[in-house]
Amino acid sequence: TFAMKLDGRFTAGPGMDILQNLTASGRATSTSGTVDFTRFMAPIKAAGINLTSIEKFDFHEWTEKFVIDNGRVNSEVWTIKSGNGDWDVTGSFGFDGTLDYDAGLVITPQQQKHMKDLAKSAAIIDLFKDDQGNNLLMLDIGCTAKQPKVRLDQSRAKENAGKKLLDEAKDKLKGLFK
Repeated sequence: TFAMKLDGRFTAGPGMDILQNLTASGRATSTSGTVDFTRFMAPIKAAGINLTSIEKFDFHEWTEKFVIDNGRVNSEVWTIKSGNGDWDVTGSFGFDGTLDYDAGLVITPQQQKHMKDLAKSAAIIDLFKDDQGNNLLMLDIGCTAKQPKVRLDQSRAKENAGKKLLDEAKDKLKGLFK
């Protein structure tokens, strides 16, 4: 089921681009469907994380609140919930094909249990975990829809790797002085 509500206005006339003059706001919802993010997953794979189950997946809830202005669809709140992770997305795409999104993927411990491909990358993916055991992957998506550029924010992983090294060093020092 897919539903959309859109309220807006545009100016039309000789030489005018209707899409550039469209101003609107709306909301879209869906209770089931399939998403294919395969072309956006290259940076995650490059970081050594194999999450094929989030490349193409079925969702059970899609909601988006958006505004259209100056030739861009600005997503204020866009969430996709599935058994393989929950996405929160903000940003925009232009009618010219440009992208500018920040996307966050949360994979809960319960969801992780069903993801066989997660074990292959456990040493790396564990660096993206929060205190509750959720894997948090943050992506910066830009360029164009035909040739997207995606950057995986690795600041959490670097912070967790530093903590892990420090904890291991402390444990070794404690062992030396026993």
